[in-house]
Amino acid sequence: MAKAKAKTYTITDIARLCGVAVSSVSDYIRKHDLKPTEIGDHNAKLFTYQDFKQIKDYYENKARNQAKTTRTDYKDELIRQLKSENEMLRQQLAIKDKQIAESHKLITQVNQLSSQTNKIASQAQQLDLIKNNHQITSHSTTHDNTNEDKNQPPKHQSFFHRLFNN
Repeated sequence: MAKAKAKTYTITDIARLCGVAVSSVSDYIRKHDLKPTEIGDHNAKLFTYQDFKQIKDYYENKARNQAKTTRTDYKDELIRQLKSENEMLRQQLAIKDKQIAESHKLITQVNQLSSQTNKIASQAQQLDLIKNNHQITSHSTTHDNTNEDKNQPPKHQSFFHRLFNN
């Protein structure tokens, strides 16, 4: 019985089946010192199924590792950014707390000044009342004196003065 020929793969076939560039497969073959089992048409290097399987496993694992690394790197970067943002927000919150405390102090001062202003206004009103009472009493005394002056004969006054001042 004739021996069945095992399937062989060219570098182009391996690259197409693995989803990578031909140059990548060539680099892998060179680095791992893989030898072709045959030389085909147009000097094409042919590799066994075991060689193909080894190369395919390498690129599948590489893709998985890159995806994991990429996800891990992304998560680490995201965590770092969030921590940085969190720290910035804490600093802003501390600043806002200080501003609120200062605002409360200012409000307290304004309330105290308002209270003092009200006291001063009240005292001013009392002083005005006292002053008005004093003027009224002095005016009534003066008015009494004027009444006494009315009893005296009028002094000689001009015509316009008598006309407009009475």
